[in-house]
Amino acid sequence: MKIGNIKKLIFSKTGKNIFFVYLTEIVNTVFGFAVAIILIRGMPKADYGLYTNFAAVMGFIGGIIAGSFGTIAVRDGAEYISVTGKNPARDYGSNLSLQIMCSLIFILVFSLDPVWTSEIFFGSGIYANAILFGGYATFGFILLEMARSIFRASEEFKRYGILRIAINLILAVAVAFLLWSGKLDFFNTALFSTGIYFVLGAGMLLLLRNRLAFSLRTKHIKGALSQGGWLIVYFFFIALIGQMSVFMLSRMESVDQVAAYGVALRYFGFALLSLNAINTVFLSKLSKKDFQDSVKQKDFLDKWISISSLTIVPVAFLALASGLLMTFLNGARYSDAILPFQIFCIGIVTSIMFGPAVNVLISRKKYVFLATLGFAGFMVNVAGNYLLIPAYGAAGAAAATVISSSMVNITGYLRARFLRK
Repeated sequence: MKIGNIKKLIFSKTGKNIFFVYLTEIVNTVFGFAVAIILIRGMPKADYGLYTNFAAVMGFIGGIIAGSFGTIAVRDGAEYISVTGKNPARDYGSNLSLQIMCSLIFILVFSLDPVWTSEIFFGSGIYANAILFGGYATFGFILLEMARSIFRASEEFKRYGILRIAINLILAVAVAFLLWSGKLDFFNTALFSTGIYFVLGAGMLLLLRNRLAFSLRTKHIKGALSQGGWLIVYFFFIALIGQMSVFMLSRMESVDQVAAYGVALRYFGFALLSLNAINTVFLSKLSKKDFQDSVKQKDFLDKWISISSLTIVPVAFLALASGLLMTFLNGARYSDAILPFQIFCIGIVTSIMFGPAVNVLISRKKYVFLATLGFAGFMVNVAGNYLLIPAYGAAGAAAATVISSSMVNITGYLRARFLRK
């Protein structure tokens, strides 16, 4: 590809939006990193293992509910706004109503017998509180994700960024207070985190009340489900791929191995902050009416591969330096998190290069293909965890996650690149 084409993409409105959101993600990551370091170094290892499961439950349920319905809100909202210039308040309201109903069902189930649920998920009752708090936190989480979806659909990236930063800033202050007061353990951290999600979620609901016209009418609910039923299936399996290693590792290994994996996974998430910025901008752009053209989208993907391939060298350097870096950050007790993170570095490259192509498939409503792809990735993930965890522990779990997610990303890219209509 010509250098001029790369420069054109970088300095376009899309490129500037990505850069702005990326800067926001950097600031957000500073506070998120502070939270991680305080928890990793200040919390007992067993407690951090419990916190990893708390985050896994919230990520799993939130990924299914907020991930699928939020994506539908961004995709359909961006298209509606590009055509009418107005916000689809009725669609947003129906969408959020369904999310609230789904989250309340999970909360009810988890509240009835958290010990039994813990034994089903993790093979042990010790994670009961992690499941209970994870379910409660999901309610606030989906409210925040809906607010972010509305901002993304209307390309209000400043508000999107401020909200992202506010969450981790407040969490950083909370865990710093717990550390200072000598009460930094799993229970207090999960309690504070859940409360923060609830309060911020309720605040965003009030702020955006004029953009939400709540409706539980059957026709509106059917409309929301028919728009993305298969997309919900896709996000269900993607959420499973993201958290299945935690679930299976918890059943097959000690809580210390879960903690080590949780540390590596946390840094993996930090390394992918640029991908968050990319996907934030891409979906709203690709969903606009004037961008529903296969030629434009293929050209866009070609340019992206040329740019993103430049990440291979710095990520390789990160993998080589991760031993010294993680020992400095975490101390010697998390040395078993180094190899899992080095494996995750492969996933960083494949995610950044090929992951954004999924936005093309979503914008073109190829939901059945995505659901099938998600199921295939899930089966690969389960098989990988089953074969690799007994032999390699946390490193095997990381390898299973990278193999399955890379398969999904690369296959999705090939489908999007050669999409005809």
